[in-house]
Amino acid sequence: MRQKNQLRFGEEESLIALRTAWSRALEDLERQINKPLFESCLSTVTPIAMEGENAVLSATSEFAKYWIENKYLSTIQQALSAHLGLPVRVSVRLVQDQSQQGPLDNLEAPEPRIERKPGKGELEFVLNEHFTFDNFVVGASNRMAFAASQAVAKSPGASYNPLFIYGGPGLGKTHLLQAIGHFVRKYHPDMGIQYTSAETFTCDYVAAVSDRKTAQFRRRYRNIDVWLVDDIQFLAGKERTKEEFFHTFNSLHEVGRQIVLTSDKPPKELELDLRLSSRFEAGLVVDVAPPDLETRMAIIQSKAQKRDMTIPNDVVLYMARLIRSNIRAIEGALLRIHAYAAMMHEPVSTDMATDILARYFEEPKENIITPDTVQEVVARHFRVDVKTLNSPSRQSDVVMARQVAMYLIRQLTQSSLPTIGKAFGGKDHSTVLHAINKISKLVLQNSQVADDISALSRELQSGN
Repeated sequence: MRQKNQLRFGEEESLIALRTAWSRALEDLERQINKPLFESCLSTVTPIAMEGENAVLSATSEFAKYWIENKYLSTIQQALSAHLGLPVRVSVRLVQDQSQQGPLDNLEAPEPRIERKPGKGELEFVLNEHFTFDNFVVGASNRMAFAASQAVAKSPGASYNPLFIYGGPGLGKTHLLQAIGHFVRKYHPDMGIQYTSAETFTCDYVAAVSDRKTAQFRRRYRNIDVWLVDDIQFLAGKERTKEEFFHTFNSLHEVGRQIVLTSDKPPKELELDLRLSSRFEAGLVVDVAPPDLETRMAIIQSKAQKRDMTIPNDVVLYMARLIRSNIRAIEGALLRIHAYAAMMHEPVSTDMATDILARYFEEPKENIITPDTVQEVVARHFRVDVKTLNSPSRQSDVVMARQVAMYLIRQLTQSSLPTIGKAFGGKDHSTVLHAINKISKLVLQNSQVADDISALSRELQSGN
């Protein structure tokens, strides 16, 4: 006979319960374990299986696996057992291939039943204190998303509703979403906020249906002023939840409540109903692209400062050139260097960084963006000749292409205004400045212009 508090879930449901308990246990562990070791050992650990009473965690390095098994195993077991509601043993597996992280990474169905505490409106969720606008490093790759997020936070429901932010993992989408939440809480304290993920929304809805509490569920989600939804792509395949989400979205949008969503893909590429994706596209859609070299350097310096780390400029440059994938990869690399330097009592150097990071990251081929490159790509996109782009022509399509090219050159290269003007047949620097300002406004007002800029930026930065 089962114990009263034993989990009664299948494999998929048990893993979701384990991941939920792990995220809460991490908050306890962060207060008990010194910061360098917590960040280098535990912050990258992922639950991958629940095998009977054994919770299996993955570690991505021998270093993390050793410290967990030999120093903190009992502490982790106590914290995890407390949040799961039953005693568990913990084992650690070395999983360096992220594709081995577990069977739920691409789970679409069935929808699991998870027991959750009764909803408490916005008091139930906690925002990461570091995810604010002040801590967000702005660059060419994320400037549009940052500006739109600030506009929404300052005047919720007044413009860009819904705001849809998309981009690859680890590029700052969640940071912007939570920054909006922090700003609204501080400057609009009378407004009700709900921050959730698509996965949490699914769990809440399934639990409400199971417990016959759908009325309470709807009151909780439909009586708010600002709704922040992370990782909307995880609604794919969950038909009943998509239906409920659709009606919740409509209920809020019809009365002018602000909705902000994030995803790894633009609305038209999501595996969702056309009626949902069309509603997402009705607002402002902006992307967050991988950061350029300057932005990556600024991110490294910013995160190092927060950890009281001293990193020479040559190491910052080396790391920024080496790691281009996403901000999480940058942060992970910084943590490895931080932990090694702390344990070895050595100053950070380029040799140290090379020894530690070379095994994890392949030296990339340099993609140099020049004004000529931008002109060629923009001319091809707008179907005009490069010669026409540089001519005095005032045809509307040529003027638009020229202004977009000037804007992108300013954003993606180190070119000054006079240099840009010279590249376009000797245009005055004031003409260049006018073009840049005009496009900067248009990307926030015109979704087609925003899509063009995003597509061109991605093409230029990818080097294709």
